[in-house]
Amino acid sequence: MFKAISPSFRPRSALLWSLVFHSPPSDNKSSGDGDGDRGFTMFEVLIALMISFLFLTGTLNAMVMATVMRVKAERQAQAGYWIKEDLERVRALAANFNPSTNNGCSDSTVGAKFNTASAANSGLGNANNPETTTSARTILGRNASLSRTTTGANNVLQLTYTVIDTEIVNTLEDPDKNVIASLYTEVLPAAALTCGP
Repeated sequence: MFKAISPSFRPRSALLWSLVFHSPPSDNKSSGDGDGDRGFTMFEVLIALMISFLFLTGTLNAMVMATVMRVKAERQAQAGYWIKEDLERVRALAANFNPSTNNGCSDSTVGAKFNTASAANSGLGNANNPETTTSARTILGRNASLSRTTTGANNVLQLTYTVIDTEIVNTLEDPDKNVIASLYTEVLPAAALTCGP
């Protein structure tokens, strides 16, 4: 009915019983109350609060910086789309530019002629397509303006775009503080390939 405990388990069980029944007295027991639970000291609570505060401050700081960077990136992307939109319009005009009107092919300066063309040959210099243009738009709730400056150099049209936040005032320390996006590029009118040297 009862099985004898094997000799190999006797030392282990004896050790277990001796640990359970002969454990050393706990240091948490106070001499007066006998319940053995003294709690946290005020210093320990203050240290725990300070560590929690530092952790939360760092986490909230990272979240705020991530939001600021995300909004800045979105604003730059919208400004880039705006520049691309105007650049595509200039490229379409350059593709359809006819320099033969007003003797545009005579000196191989198609880009310069395109930049200062009259209304007759639909260049950038007419009233509908000025050489320097400035337009306004709202980007993510902020007022912004796009400026395009063009220069004709031989057969190439040089374009400089700048999108600025009009609500930010520049300072001497940071003169480009309000610049959201900028781009320099060159456009070769299709007619430059057909004009002779």
